[in-house]
Formats: sequence, structure tokens, C-alpha cells
Amino acid sequence: MKRARKHGPERVTLHGKDAVSIVSAESYDRDRQRHTGRRLVEV
Repeated sequence: MKRARKHGPERVTLHGKDAVSIVSAESYDRDRQRHTGRRLVEV
């Protein structure tokens, strides 16, 4: 989690295959705001 907060997304594997990505809450919130229907209409 510390690396994701400091350096960006971290991939987590399960049995050698990508399973999930960990991102900081700030990054998640920022990206989530960019992909709303309201933002699409504004653009």
C-alpha cells in the first residue's frame, strides 16, 4: 500500500497471473471523478 501511495498503482498476482491493482485513495477518487456522466456532458 505504501508503494501505491508513493509510486503509483501496484499489481497483485494470484498464481502468477494479474489479479488486482492497488491504487491510492486519492488517485482512485481523482480518476473516478473524471469518468462520470456529468463530466462527459461537460466535455
